[in-house]
Amino acid sequence: MSTRSKPIDTFPGTTGWLASPLSEENAANRLTLICIDLPNIRSRANTLTKTPYHVSHESEAFSVLELAQLVDSNLQQWYLTLPPEWHHHTIGIVNEPVEDPATADRWMGEQHVYHDVHLASIVNDYRVCRVFCMRVIMACVSWFAPNPAHNLTADYEKAVFVIQQMVDEISACVPFHMVRNAPFLTYFSPFFFAHGPTC
Repeated sequence: MSTRSKPIDTFPGTTGWLASPLSEENAANRLTLICIDLPNIRSRANTLTKTPYHVSHESEAFSVLELAQLVDSNLQQWYLTLPPEWHHHTIGIVNEPVEDPATADRWMGEQHVYHDVHLASIVNDYRVCRVFCMRVIMACVSWFAPNPAHNLTADYEKAVFVIQQMVDEISACVPFHMVRNAPFLTYFSPFFFAHGPTC
């Protein structure tokens, strides 16, 4: 199991893992609050998917699935409430097809820049968390597959679409992170997510 999928122990402090009270809440803190249970959800998903399908485990599977969907919904709402300066600007589009993404010198599609690299990093954290949510959803849907009574194809297809969107958006800002004097940037090999077998 990935160490990022293990449950989080309670931090021995008055505010737990929160560094400050909620009265000092800002966008970055809100993102942490939304995602604080995500490792536990991923751990439950990994435990579930190591167990063959059985009707007795369906309640746990639906619980994990719904929690992942809830976190993802909260993440989407978080992004929609960000100040305008947190959002990216598109400074160009690469139209040439990428034959081998592992060695390509540019990423096909939009090229993004941000107000600063710190905001870009936080927004990319949001995207990574959405990928984790989608992986949990895909794992749960796959676990339900032996029972044709549960038609969750649409949930699976949406998860695949969202993962691709998040990866594309992260890849679009890699040059900005590596050469911050945009728009005088050059193109580098794209960022990749390893789509391993675990959530």
